[in-house]
Amino acid sequence: MITKRFIWESLALVTFLAAINIILIFVIKKQDPPKGYKIRIKEVIYYVDTYIMDGEYLIFQDEFGREVEVHKNFVSIEEIKE
Repeated sequence: MITKRFIWESLALVTFLAAINIILIFVIKKQDPPKGYKIRIKEVIYYVDTYIMDGEYLIFQDEFGREVEVHKNFVSIEEIKE
């Protein structure tokens, strides 16, 4: 049989988890957006700090440290503002 103690403990647990959830939502929203550039190649989006425009080609490093070289006609670049 469900006792009053079980009901109060369940209510306290639910309240505690809801409070943690609300705190995490506020912390995540307060984070600064990344700064740098958003480079889009077809469906793939890269966030980079710097890139080099070498004639007709754009050169940058992806998140794994690999050098990516792509023709400027296949790329869209957006500057990420603060």
